[in-house]
Amino acid sequence: MTRTAVVSHNPHVALHVLGPVDAPYAELADWEPARAEIGRLDAVREATEEELLAARLASGEHRAAIAEAERLVRDSPQREERWCLLAPAHYQSGRQAEALSSLRSARHMLDDDLGIQPGERLIDLETAIMRHDPALAPARHESRVGDDCPYRGLSGYGPDDADEFFGRDAEIEAVVDRLARRRFLALTGASGSGKSSLALAGVVPMFKARGWTAEIVRPW
Repeated sequence: MTRTAVVSHNPHVALHVLGPVDAPYAELADWEPARAEIGRLDAVREATEEELLAARLASGEHRAAIAEAERLVRDSPQREERWCLLAPAHYQSGRQAEALSSLRSARHMLDDDLGIQPGERLIDLETAIMRHDPALAPARHESRVGDDCPYRGLSGYGPDDADEFFGRDAEIEAVVDRLARRRFLALTGASGSGKSSLALAGVVPMFKARGWTAEIVRPW
């Protein structure tokens, strides 16, 4: 199965197969024999970054994907595919005006800088957003519930319990989105409200799925 097929049929698997993506041979950039290969691999890297972002959107991570989509556009604004990922990320996060604004920016950039007309996909996407096409609705993926009852009373969930921890996707997404933009976040709430479970069984597994490092430090 190709990488594109993995993204289309199982975006959760694609998140593990594709990421993270690093710049190739950065330490050899000044070596002439390596430059051609670096250019080829850079093209592969850019395409993989786009497929990885598409997988995040297909997995329902639209809010958390906005910052990454904006970075990809800044890095290579001439790649129309990146604008076609940024706009749905905004739209699916309830930001229709920003989605349309990004598409207008893409039109101006393509026309002014490259002298070309936007592609059919970008035009169709703009029309779909203005019409609130149901096909653009955010993806919803229900967590799998095992045969055993996942409810464990007052006992907390840990990083190994991610498959049984569900119902707090929006909160997990909000925490990860905030940490992608800031270095510190405190989770507060009443005793027994599930702060530790949210962090350990929700946020930590999502970090690891993206290739980020998560260290658990206890003060006792």
